[in-house]
Amino acid sequence: MHLEQLISNNSIFLTGLLGILYNRNSILVALMGIEMALLGINLNFICFSFVLNDSLGQIFALFILTVAA
Repeated sequence: MHLEQLISNNSIFLTGLLGILYNRNSILVALMGIEMALLGINLNFICFSFVLNDSLGQIFALFILTVAA
Protein backbone atom coordinates (compact mmCIF):
# COMPACT_ATOMS: atom_id res chain seq x y z
CA MET A 1 0.00 0.00 0.00
CA HIS A 2 2.71 2.46 0.90
CA LEU A 3 4.70 1.78 -2.27
CA GLU A 4 1.70 2.58 -4.48
CA GLN A 5 1.10 5.78 -2.53
CA LEU A 6 4.73 6.86 -2.91
CA ILE A 7 4.65 6.13 -6.63
CA SER A 8 1.51 8.21 -7.12
CA ASN A 9 2.92 11.05 -4.97
CA ASN A 10 6.13 11.10 -6.97
CA SER A 11 4.19 11.04 -10.24
CA ILE A 12 2.21 14.11 -9.07
CA PHE A 13 5.49 15.82 -8.18
CA LEU A 14 7.09 14.96 -11.52
CA THR A 15 4.01 16.15 -13.42
CA GLY A 16 4.25 19.49 -11.65
CA LEU A 17 7.98 19.69 -12.26
CA LEU A 18 7.57 18.95 -15.96
CA GLY A 19 4.78 21.53 -16.12
CA ILE A 20 7.17 24.12 -14.74
CA LEU A 21 10.06 23.18 -17.02
CA TYR A 22 8.26 22.69 -20.34
CA ASN A 23 5.77 25.55 -20.26
CA ARG A 24 7.49 28.85 -19.70
CA ASN A 25 5.12 30.95 -21.81
CA SER A 26 2.10 30.86 -19.54
CA ILE A 27 2.57 32.02 -15.95
CA LEU A 28 -0.73 30.41 -14.94
CA VAL A 29 0.40 26.96 -16.05
CA ALA A 30 3.73 27.47 -14.29
CA LEU A 31 1.90 28.37 -11.06
CA MET A 32 -0.27 25.27 -11.39
CA GLY A 33 2.89 23.21 -11.87
CA ILE A 34 4.36 24.70 -8.69
CA GLU A 35 1.18 23.86 -6.79
CA MET A 36 1.23 20.29 -8.09
CA ALA A 37 4.88 19.86 -7.11
CA LEU A 38 4.14 21.18 -3.62
CA LEU A 39 1.15 18.84 -3.36
CA GLY A 40 3.33 15.84 -4.24
CA ILE A 41 5.92 16.85 -1.67
CA ASN A 42 3.26 17.36 0.99
CA LEU A 43 1.70 13.98 0.30
CA ASN A 44 5.13 12.39 0.65
CA PHE A 45 5.62 14.12 4.00
CA ILE A 46 2.23 12.86 5.19
CA CYS A 47 2.88 9.32 3.95
CA PHE A 48 6.28 9.12 5.65
CA SER A 49 4.77 10.65 8.79
CA PHE A 50 2.18 7.87 8.84
CA VAL A 51 4.75 5.12 8.23
CA LEU A 52 7.20 6.41 10.84
CA ASN A 53 4.41 7.19 13.35
CA ASP A 54 5.62 10.76 13.75
CA SER A 55 3.48 13.89 13.50
CA LEU A 56 6.32 16.17 12.39
CA GLY A 57 5.72 15.46 8.69
CA GLN A 58 2.05 16.38 9.01
CA ILE A 59 2.91 19.63 10.78
CA PHE A 60 5.51 20.47 8.12
CA ALA A 61 3.00 19.72 5.33
CA LEU A 62 0.47 22.03 6.99
CA PHE A 63 3.14 24.73 7.24
CA ILE A 64 3.97 24.39 3.52
CA LEU A 65 0.29 24.62 2.59
CA THR A 66 -0.11 27.74 4.71
CA VAL A 67 2.91 29.49 3.20
CA ALA A 68 1.99 28.48 -0.37
CA ALA A 69 -1.54 29.83 -0.03
